[in-house]
Amino acid sequence: MQNMKYKFYSNKAFIQMLTRSLNSEHLCHAYLFYGAKGIGKKTLANYFAMGVLCKSEEKPCYQCSSCHKFLTGNHPDVHIVGIEDNKKSISVDTIRKLRQDAYIKPNESKVQVYIIPNIETMSIGAFNAFLKVLEEPPETAMFILTAESKAAVPETILSRCISYPLYPLSYEECVQALKELAPEKEEASIEKAAIHSNGILGKALEIINSESYSEVELISNAILEGILQRNEYEVLKVLTNMKADKEKLSNLINELTRVIRNIVLTKVNAQQPVDDQIEALSYKITLTQANKLVEVLQQSNDYMQSNMNVGLLVNWLCAQIFSVLS
Repeated sequence: MQNMKYKFYSNKAFIQMLTRSLNSEHLCHAYLFYGAKGIGKKTLANYFAMGVLCKSEEKPCYQCSSCHKFLTGNHPDVHIVGIEDNKKSISVDTIRKLRQDAYIKPNESKVQVYIIPNIETMSIGAFNAFLKVLEEPPETAMFILTAESKAAVPETILSRCISYPLYPLSYEECVQALKELAPEKEEASIEKAAIHSNGILGKALEIINSESYSEVELISNAILEGILQRNEYEVLKVLTNMKADKEKLSNLINELTRVIRNIVLTKVNAQQPVDDQIEALSYKITLTQANKLVEVLQQSNDYMQSNMNVGLLVNWLCAQIFSVLS
């Protein structure tokens, strides 16, 4: 971790509320922060954990010995729980070890803090083992969890946490953040990244620094051409070729969503289409169809976050697109 202050570009009212709870010390034993990948869950979890352990009256102070140890990754009462090497999920053995450790007295703070990113990657056995410690939580332990989707977390876990959603930046907020974080980039690249990321700052930074994102645009164009021609086979073929790269498929769905939303805006506001492709599609797709396509694409993103089989997802997505268009 870098020895610098965390800066938040969105969800500012929520961050202020969370900071007030730190300073009032009215805290729960378990918190869940959820939202899309790249939205800032890890940053918030670290900020909150540092505040919980901070020794000053105004938390986090960034100056006390506890904050310094946290920022340099040397705090003895901070534990990051994740997937072990060569495994696909957080194992039951990992959580059993956490459960035993959680009842041990902290080294130098009032509590030990366990940060568990992507809790949805827990195995069934791990969820069950974790539930036991949440049902009878030790007074000297706090659990800070993150997930991409609240729907992917069992209700038994949710009911024992305080859950907070994180929301994307507005277009204007995203542009301003990128200008600060990537000042060397051209304004056109910044604006493009802000649009294509749907306000998810981590994804915007990935786009602006990626040489391969143009490939996603080309694939998106091929799918949109298939939609124009009502060629279901061609669209399915393109989507099937994407199933091996889940990250690229997610970027593709975001890009398709951006284009269809622009069609909606074009029709609702009677404005000039932003490019020839959107103009051509706007003649072929009704406003009702465009709105339904946006819903389908959003639902497909939800399915991805809940770890739906990617092969099933691309078949479902193609079938839904042409069901809307029929």
